Amino acid sequence: MMSDTELEDHIIKIARTLNIFNFRAYNISIVSDYQKFLELILPKNVTNILVVLPLDGNRLVNQIKEAISKVRPASSLTIMYSKNINQKMYIGYCSSTDKVTKQNLDSLTESTR
Repeated sequence: MMSDTELEDHIIKIARTLNIFNFRAYNISIVSDYQKFLELILPKNVTNILVVLPLDGNRLVNQIKEAISKVRPASSLTIMYSKNINQKMYIGYCSSTDKVTKQNLDSLTESTR
């Protein structure tokens, strides 16, 4: 799980606008094949993906973009950088069922007013 103080506020705000609430941290050194790794961790119905890399993570961007375009081509990808993380990356996503659930909760909240 993510510590609230580890990622910067602007990253958290952008994640929320993308309906991403479930970040997970992964050690960069354990991933050898990003395509297999992302196929394993991302649900089939993912719509938005947010990847947060350390500032020196530029070398990973093309690998991650290419892997996501192959395993989840219909999803939207946002990549950001954090000065507060080192040797790990955070991946969060929103699936189509997450959006439906949030919409149902919003409509339920409005109907009870």
